Amino acid sequence: MRKWLPVRGGALVPWDTLKQGVEWVYDRAVDGVPGLDGAEELAAHYRDRHPAVEEAIAALIRDQTGKAGLAGFVTGCGGSSPDTSPTSATAVGSRSAHSRCSSDARRRC
Repeated sequence: MRKWLPVRGGALVPWDTLKQGVEWVYDRAVDGVPGLDGAEELAAHYRDRHPAVEEAIAALIRDQTGKAGLAGFVTGCGGSSPDTSPTSATAVGSRSAHSRCSSDARRRC
């Protein structure tokens, strides 16, 4: 039996499709994409700029939170609609996953 999730506007989205989308975003956040370093590279960048681990993690989280906020603001400027919500969720979600993976990678260094 396929599970369905209701979304804005009364539409239903298959759970498997939603899960695949989240996994796709997470994988890109960890591995990186053109123009966006992977988690390990981002962690190394902050490690090189900050002497203490906790200081580097705080700076990474601060910077990535600002970027996620900006992405949410830009994608939400036209208001919230079924057309812009997936873009906003993808942008903010990928930034959040990227930040989390990078701070985890930084702690292992």
